[in-house]
Amino acid sequence: MSRPRSETIEELHELGIIINRREIFLGKESGPDGDDTDYKSAMKFIKNMRLLQQFGGGKDNPIVVHQMNDGGEWCAGMAIFDAIASSESHVTIVCHGSAMSMGSIIPQAADLRIMMPNSVFMIHGGSTDVSDVMTYKQGQSWAAFETNTMNKMLDIYAGVCQQGKLFKGKSVGIIKNSLRKRLDAKEDWIINARDAVEHGFADAVLGDPGYSTLNEILNKR
Repeated sequence: MSRPRSETIEELHELGIIINRREIFLGKESGPDGDDTDYKSAMKFIKNMRLLQQFGGGKDNPIVVHQMNDGGEWCAGMAIFDAIASSESHVTIVCHGSAMSMGSIIPQAADLRIMMPNSVFMIHGGSTDVSDVMTYKQGQSWAAFETNTMNKMLDIYAGVCQQGKLFKGKSVGIIKNSLRKRLDAKEDWIINARDAVEHGFADAVLGDPGYSTLNEILNKR
């Protein structure tokens, strides 16, 4: 028996999920002044992933994530990243509008990454917000943490760029150095959807052969 249409609409708007189609919607949860990626969006996303795992995990029951994300907190973003990377189900992520900062890292955990034609992709070194009162040792700890997150971010980008057209065959070290130079020159490095594919940050743009429509992509699951 099919579910009432009203239930599907309600779960989409209230929970950010369509259970019977195995689609999750990832976006801002904290109001206009909050980050797109924070503990609320992370916990909601993890709950939705677990919910779909309970209703049939495995490669035969893929998940599609629709994301529009201008960035946010590192730890919250990596919680989402890990939830996707550890999923038993094949995960396709569709980037709508913007995939920036942490929103450009999250898609790299997916099995298939699709950019909408007018979406943009941005990477940068992020920003740090520290307390007004901090001891010298605490400052050292946070500086080391920021260094580690930068290296982790570049490792993730370099790993996927090895599969892209522009860096094909290059070592991770060479790619990381190239990315560092671009970030040093631009700080915020913003590219369009096609360039994101060329660099290896995404697999296709909606409209490419085999990816002509969202339904065609969903049917690949």
